[in-house]
Amino acid sequence: MCFDCSGFVYYYFLQIGKWQALEEIKQFVAQTKHIDINQIQKIYAAEYVDFLTSGQTSRYWQPVDPLHLQHGDLIVYAMDEKNRHHPHCMLVDQILKSDDESVTLTVVDSTRTPHANDTRSPNKTGIGRGTIILYPHNGKWNSFLWGKVVYHRNLFFTRVKE
Repeated sequence: MCFDCSGFVYYYFLQIGKWQALEEIKQFVAQTKHIDINQIQKIYAAEYVDFLTSGQTSRYWQPVDPLHLQHGDLIVYAMDEKNRHHPHCMLVDQILKSDDESVTLTVVDSTRTPHANDTRSPNKTGIGRGTIILYPHNGKWNSFLWGKVVYHRNLFFTRVKE
């Protein structure tokens, strides 16, 4: 199967039985975009961001402090209009190190740009696993090291409630 990042995340949550959490976001998207919910085949990274920043109370999703991330949590960031970087979403696989200065973790995602220690072969895209490091910047956890570059984005961390 070939997935982009949001397709992979959607597939993952379906496979672990979290369809109600996905339906909650689909309902939000249908309402905000004024479309039939049945037309929504997946949730895009930007739509996760829209939902998470809407201020509406969620029955299924809870924000997570980066210092308390765990396997299966979702990390997503919005499009950066200044630099035209696309939105992206990824799943937390494993926390390698966590303190007030940084969180080093492995993520699983589908991307064209490999992470450090990436499992994708050189010049290969798609689903893989790699390491990123999160950093606080100006009082928020909004910076991360991806490969060899530090990026500043509005990062959102969330977990499906049990």
